[in-house]
Amino acid sequence: MNILIIGGGKMGLSHMAILSRLLDKGSVAVCDASTLSRYVFGKLGIRTFKSLEDALATDTVWRGAVVATPTSTHFPIAQALLQRGIPCFIEKPLTLDPYKSQQLADLQGRQGTLVQMGLVTRFIQPFLRLRSITRTGVLGQPLHYRARMMGNVVTRPDNNSWRTDFQRGGGCLNEYGPHLLDLCRSIFGEVQQLQSADYSQVHSTRGDDRFNIGWSHTSGARGKLLLDWCDTSRRKSAMDFDVAFDYGTVHANNAEISVQVASGAPISAEQRALLLAPMLPYPVNFYLRGEEFSLQLEIFLQRALGRPLLRAAVDPDVAATVHDGLAVDRLIHAIATMGKLV
Repeated sequence: MNILIIGGGKMGLSHMAILSRLLDKGSVAVCDASTLSRYVFGKLGIRTFKSLEDALATDTVWRGAVVATPTSTHFPIAQALLQRGIPCFIEKPLTLDPYKSQQLADLQGRQGTLVQMGLVTRFIQPFLRLRSITRTGVLGQPLHYRARMMGNVVTRPDNNSWRTDFQRGGGCLNEYGPHLLDLCRSIFGEVQQLQSADYSQVHSTRGDDRFNIGWSHTSGARGKLLLDWCDTSRRKSAMDFDVAFDYGTVHANNAEISVQVASGAPISAEQRALLLAPMLPYPVNFYLRGEEFSLQLEIFLQRALGRPLLRAAVDPDVAATVHDGLAVDRLIHAIATMGKLV
């Protein structure tokens, strides 16, 4: 049941901690170019490799791989894994080039190999309930909404780093954008038309710190989005939605959801009770950072290994596919182009 984590940085460490508790001892290995990282992992009893080539050259049968390296390296790594039929969990965004993302989607289609994207906000419980409200139509059709992702990430000029360089995968649109853009697609359906895109800079000179976006969906819903990673009022990143439906309004954020049903709405008492029911934490096999981080990996392992792991009543099909990753990459490119960031 061997799983290979490629990249021993922040996200690789997070995934390793969860996977190590979900799998048998010794089943998780790490691939990282840093000698220091490999030394530390080795002291913890974790098998390490200097390169993906070294890991693939062994006689180990890899049942899955987690790609947690800088986005600029995703394409060759994912391509090598898919060519060998190894199921992939790929952190967002898929690549920095929609053409390369399309190549990966085409390769996945030919191979039929599992690819799951690390678009974790899909599994945050209030947003799952908002998705259900929209898809069941219990409040009628969504009319318009406001969605925001705000944080306090860039607090001073950092113009020598990739983190604030859009061309190297940095900037608010590349970092925050995939989560909010994908979540809007997951909740309201495909984007039909991009109508406006404007960015501003606070500390960055080679990337964006804020982006305002306007678009419409094939469902008819209209959305206004704000990305901002220089909001000094925030301790950490957070998302929120305000949505107007035919028969009510919904406010949802990372922690809670509030539903207001319009007077005279054609909603049964049973439906109203479900809309207003309190939310209990999802049961997961190991908690770290939030249930959503465990849920996404439980679903990936369940599919890759054929081993039942999921305890929460969550539809595995909520997980983002390679085609979702491709759609997000295309939207980022379109937004950056309209906003004249590229």
